[in-house]
Amino acid sequence: MAALYGTSMRKACFACRNLIPGVRNSLSLTPSWEKSHPLPLSNQTQALLYSAFPVRTFSSSLVCGIGQKKSLESMLGLPEPPQRPHTPYFNFWLQKRIELIHEDPELSPREVTRQIAEMWREMSVEKRAKYEGGYQEAQRQFKEKLQAYYEGISEEDKARLREERHKMRVQRQVRKQKSELRQKMKELEKPKRPKTAFALYIQSKTDIAPRKPGDSNFLKQRAAEWNAMSNEEKFSYVEESQKAKARYEKEIRSWEEEMVKQGHVDVVRGKARLDSSIGEETHKEEDKGKKKKKKEKGEEAEGKRG
Repeated sequence: MAALYGTSMRKACFACRNLIPGVRNSLSLTPSWEKSHPLPLSNQTQALLYSAFPVRTFSSSLVCGIGQKKSLESMLGLPEPPQRPHTPYFNFWLQKRIELIHEDPELSPREVTRQIAEMWREMSVEKRAKYEGGYQEAQRQFKEKLQAYYEGISEEDKARLREERHKMRVQRQVRKQKSELRQKMKELEKPKRPKTAFALYIQSKTDIAPRKPGDSNFLKQRAAEWNAMSNEEKFSYVEESQKAKARYEKEIRSWEEEMVKQGHVDVVRGKARLDSSIGEETHKEEDKGKKKKKKEKGEEAEGKRG
């Protein structure tokens, strides 16, 4: 249950980091929290997870996927490592969050987080010491347990952990680069790919009867309808798609040429990048030829004067 609690809270309190500098996410519950609130942990957890806000305010991954995330160690078949203790602010956030929602169930998650952050900023040093008191000791115990944990696993397992962590860092970096590239292309107003004939058909059906939330059979039904249609029935959608594709090809070529001129070669396709590199080499050769001719003319003029 502690893992369930920690995972959900890490997701639910993600916005806290934007309001309080230095707040770090954590995955476990310190003993100080159990003493700071009258509810037992199990009841507290249930209240926090299920009676805090209406279910619709949370994403499906938060409500339905709670507790499914595994640590790297468990995925490699190793024992679970000790969990890092909550920060003082996070413990405060957990307590005040429940108090606020019981006072006003209509408060939005964002407003709850804002009010808690304001209370923390205005709290006196003496009151804050209540939450900070046991944190240093919890941190010391955590480090001791973590050291004992790694001393208890083999060198081979440590090597596996290092290798997997390296892979995860590389994957995160790749995802970050792709995300930044997508954002850059959006800011540079890259033309959007045209819709396929089938996508246009779905759009026409959605305009008539909007898709209901949670209707998992919608696409299956549209696909079955599409497959049952004759070529004549599909023709208008295919024709519109082909026209849109032709317009897109013109727009993307023009856009890529402009991007190459501006130096944004990283956002263009491979062929356009190759064409730009060939063009650069051609210009370099032309510049070399011009410089050579200029030098020869200068030497010739110097010879005549001599």
